Amino acid sequence: MQISGTSAAILALVLTLTFAATCASEPNQTITNQKASPIILFDRGHNNYLYDESDQIFDQFLLRHGFIVRYHRAQINEGTLEGVDVFHTDNALAPENVDNWTLPTPSAFTHDEIKALVDWVRNGGSLLLAIEHMPFGGSYDELATALGIEVSNGFAVNRSLLMTIRPKMCPLLAACYFCETMDPWPIIQ
Repeated sequence: MQISGTSAAILALVLTLTFAATCASEPNQTITNQKASPIILFDRGHNNYLYDESDQIFDQFLLRHGFIVRYHRAQINEGTLEGVDVFHTDNALAPENVDNWTLPTPSAFTHDEIKALVDWVRNGGSLLLAIEHMPFGGSYDELATALGIEVSNGFAVNRSLLMTIRPKMCPLLAACYFCETMDPWPIIQ
């Protein structure tokens, strides 16, 4: 099985978090070399929706496990990503969608930002995308497409589960095009 560069980056983050958690949970094992600590940069420059208590808990978890946590509140460029190990962006929105969650959903990222992120990932950077329901999928579509990832500006459905409950559903929903054409995805199997 061949793993894409993006999948490898996500896998690397998971393995890094697992290793850091293991090291930090063992008695007398702490990470003291700040230069060796991975740097995670949180995107806060794209109208990121709902930075809340759960994000603060995640930040504290990363800090306890040896990460250096930083925030970026501006456009992304090569300099932004220099020295960063993981760039985390969640629920970014284009300015015109902040108070107007209607279609079409434009990209939250400029073409220059997308180029900088794609180049950075191809050169070994790890990108962690946290994308929820519409309109967030649409705001990440251009970035995801540039990385070979397909996102939906809607929701994911387990088709086999849908088929078992289909007779109980209203006829309009049961006949919807989305439900009829969605291929089985390994992630929801």
